[in-house]
Amino acid sequence: MATAVVSELLAPLEVVEQIATANDWEIDRGKTDDTVIMFVEGRCSEYEVAFTWFENTQLLHVACGFDLKVPKNRQKELDKLIKTLNQEQWLGHFDYWEEAGLVLLRHCILRAPEEKITTKQVFGVLERVLNTSEDNVSAFRFVVDDKMTASAALELNITTTQGTA
Repeated sequence: MATAVVSELLAPLEVVEQIATANDWEIDRGKTDDTVIMFVEGRCSEYEVAFTWFENTQLLHVACGFDLKVPKNRQKELDKLIKTLNQEQWLGHFDYWEEAGLVLLRHCILRAPEEKITTKQVFGVLERVLNTSEDNVSAFRFVVDDKMTASAALELNITTTQGTA
C-alpha cells in the first residue's frame, strides 16, 4: 500500500483522495461533500472504506465495510462474535449494518484545534481498519456460512500469516 506524497496543508478528505489515487483505488465522493468512499481489494474480501469529515467536531470518521448477508437465525451468534471481538479491540469497534448487509469496523481521528490531520494519521488508521478487517473476516464467515459458534470461529480464525500460499 502506497502512502502517497501529500501536502500536510490539504483538507482531511483531500488527503484521503490522494492516498486512494496513489494506490489506484476507485473512489466515490459520496452523496455529500463531507464523505469520500474508496474501494479496496483485500486478500479475503473487497472493502468499502468511507471517510466522513465532521467539521463541527473536527472528527474524521472511518468505516471499513465488507459484505455479509446474515440470516435471522445467525444474528444472535454474529452478535456474540462482534461483542467478543470488540472486547479485544483497543481502538475502533465492529458493528453490523443490517439494512446494507455490511460488517463495519469503525474508527476515527480527532483533530486538535488549529492542527491538520496528517497523511501519516490517515494512512495509519486506513492500514489499521483494513488489516483488522482482513484478520477477522474469516471468523464472520465461519459464523454465518459455516454455522459455527462465535468461540469456535475465533479458534479457527487465523489472524497471523507468514509468507504466501
